[in-house]
Amino acid sequence: MNKVIRIVFINIVILTVIFAVLNFIIDKNTEKIFNLLKNSNNVFNYMSDAALSLNKEITEKYIGKTLEISEENCKKFCGEQRFIFGENYKNNPIIILGCSYTYGHGIKKEETFPYLLSELTKRPVYSFSLCGSDGLSSLARMKSYNEEQPIKNADYIIYLYMLDHINRYMDASVVYNNYNIIFSSSENQFIKKITNIPLIKLILSHFQINKIITSGTYTDNYKKYFTNSENYLKKVILSIKREISNEYPNAKIIIIVYNEKVADLWGILKTKFDSEMLYSHIWEELKDEPGLTIVKTKDITGFLFDNDYKIKEDIAPCHPNAKAWEVFTPKFAKEYIK
Repeated sequence: MNKVIRIVFINIVILTVIFAVLNFIIDKNTEKIFNLLKNSNNVFNYMSDAALSLNKEITEKYIGKTLEISEENCKKFCGEQRFIFGENYKNNPIIILGCSYTYGHGIKKEETFPYLLSELTKRPVYSFSLCGSDGLSSLARMKSYNEEQPIKNADYIIYLYMLDHINRYMDASVVYNNYNIIFSSSENQFIKKITNIPLIKLILSHFQINKIITSGTYTDNYKKYFTNSENYLKKVILSIKREISNEYPNAKIIIIVYNEKVADLWGILKTKFDSEMLYSHIWEELKDEPGLTIVKTKDITGFLFDNDYKIKEDIAPCHPNAKAWEVFTPKFAKEYIK
């Protein structure tokens, strides 16, 4: 009996050590692991090479010329520090979450949505937007900032959704880093602690992504994939809303859906997916959520933003130009910011 107990004990110790080592490796090498998983856990793996190929003819027609994605060009389009606008205004602040659209990729600081909104409303505006970002990552930056220097009495939290955010939310690293926010918010503390263990969280993240993707290929299961993606996006939006409400219970939360004509730059399949998601039924469903306002740019402007409202010379040819914000912001401020 003692021998059996010793064997069991030794096996428990060995398994515990292996488990601890795996968690350590995952915690210290998450990006490398995500890169390995990316081929199986990302929308792009479910498109053919032809669907993914960049359409050179449309690109050159659309933006004038193709720019090399270099460090110099990235600095040109996204290199300036843009965080606080109108900090001397005395009215309660506005917080903006988003990506390069609200950062103002490729346009001057004075032409951006946060700057114009601050000038029109006479409020300080804090923008946690960065190029390549999304609602979840800019939310994390807001929470981190508030831990050190809280932004008090924010009346409005605005998140701008653009066409590629759904693809970013399905990236393995995004699901992993935000697993508890998206999937475990209503669970008890024990479950939350368990899902914070790197190995368990990695397995669960992989499982959640594959639930969306389903079996087969992206092309063969497009309808099911799209429906699963809609449900997931709604879940992400509600998780962002919930986290904001925890920080600012009395703030008005506004989601802006940037309606635009999506050029066929990355193949027909991705264009179809991205553009259809902009007009998904979930946006109408989200309008019924208490404390949440959904604003579609087309409802404000009366038209979709097309080539005339895009910057012409761009390393990622889709971004709003100064004209787009000049048209949209005054109408938005007048109707939604009191």
